[in-house]
Amino acid sequence: DNDTFGVGYYYASIQTTRISDVLGLEDHAHGFEAYYNIAITPAADLTFDAQVVESLVSSIDTAIILGVRLGLTF
Repeated sequence: DNDTFGVGYYYASIQTTRISDVLGLEDHAHGFEAYYNIAITPAADLTFDAQVVESLVSSIDTAIILGVRLGLTF
């Protein structure tokens, strides 16, 4: 009953300049995250999450990041 979940999305836009052109930066990026938190006990929870992050640097591929976290409350 105490499990939680969430999703999120972001969009970032930057103003292009000569510096960003030299560095090969894109003018926008976006990403997505989703998580699920399992309440094991009132003092312990386990969270799984996944993120998809697009880089502003054109030479870097989109990253997929998976994570697990164990939280303990004393």
